[in-house]
Amino acid sequence: MDLRGSARGLLAEWATIAVPSLLGMAMVRAGQGSWPLALVLGAGSFLSLAAPVTYLRARLSQRRGGKGNLGAALVIHGAAVLAAVALRLALPRSLPLSWLWPVWMGLLLLRPLVEPRIEQVVPNARSLGIRESLVSAISSLALVLSIRGL
Repeated sequence: MDLRGSARGLLAEWATIAVPSLLGMAMVRAGQGSWPLALVLGAGSFLSLAAPVTYLRARLSQRRGGKGNLGAALVIHGAAVLAAVALRLALPRSLPLSWLWPVWMGLLLLRPLVEPRIEQVVPNARSLGIRESLVSAISSLALVLSIRGL
């Protein structure tokens, strides 16, 4: 993708998210972790990072005067919410933080719907990048805390 000049495309960015997610799955399995835990960690990690990246790309496109595809951001955020709810339903009710990732991802789903209407001007690329990096870190932490008991 670098050689073709498409390294900043969505597919390339999702690939750079998928590789560490798959590596995390392999590490869980290598440590004798269960397949369900490995799959939840892999899919959850991917969705926790892909949602903010997709949203960031749409907002940057809007900043440059383009339309910005917030629809793709909504789809990936929606998939993350569905995965988070499925995880919550699969976890034992006794786990105190198992609700954390579903609630966080649900709140993030509101961003593509609400934030563009609230902000008068799209923030600059550096501000958006820092903000989405923090969102990704919080998403990953919420996921790990939610599945801690598996």
